[in-house]
Amino acid sequence: DAVDLTESYTLDLPAPVFPPTTPGGAAYDLGLFISVAAFNQLMQAETESGLLLQSLTEFDFGLGPQPITAATLALLLPEFGYLDPTTDLQLEVRPTTAPMITPDSGPGGELVELLLLQFEIRISPSVEPTLTLLGGAVDVTLGIDIDYGPEGLSFVVTPPTPDNLVVSVLDNPLFVDQTTLELLMPLHHILLLF
Repeated sequence: DAVDLTESYTLDLPAPVFPPTTPGGAAYDLGLFISVAAFNQLMQAETESGLLLQSLTEFDFGLGPQPITAATLALLLPEFGYLDPTTDLQLEVRPTTAPMITPDSGPGGELVELLLLQFEIRISPSVEPTLTLLGGAVDVTLGIDIDYGPEGLSFVVTPPTPDNLVVSVLDNPLFVDQTTLELLMPLHHILLLF
C-alpha cells in the first residue's frame, strides 16, 4: 500500500566549505556531508518502501496501550459516542509525499527543516476498513538537529508547535467538531507519525 512517487524534492546547491577545525576547535579525522537532494532521494526510496505507513488498532492515551474503540475516541471526540461503544476502530496513516528536508533552519533554529506534507489520516471500523468515519490530511514542519554521542550520530526531532501544524478535514460523516480536532492534533500527532 506504499505510495509510488515519481520524483523527490531537489535543489542544486553548492557543496559546503568546511572550516579548518571542528566547531569545538579540534582537527578533523574525517568530514562528510550529504546533500539535500541525496537525503531527499533516500527519503523517497524509504517512503516507497513503506516508511511512515501505519495501521493502528491500539493507542497509548497515557495509561498504556489501549484498543481504539468508539468509546475511547468518544472521550476525546464526543461525536464517536453515537457509535456502538464496542466498535473496534483502526487509524491509518499514509504519506502521499516523501518527507523532505530543505536548506533552511528548522522553526526553532534547528540545523535543518523537515517537511511532512499531505499525510493522510483516516479512522474506520476495523471490520469495514473502506468506511471512513473521519479522514483528513496533515502538514507538519519539524526541526532536526544532529547529535553525536557514544553510540554515534543521532537525529533529534523537535516536536512542532501548533503554528507548524496544518490539519485539513476531508471526510467527516460524524460531523466531528473541527476546532476540537485541531486542538487535539498537536498533542498526539508525533505519536501517530513516528
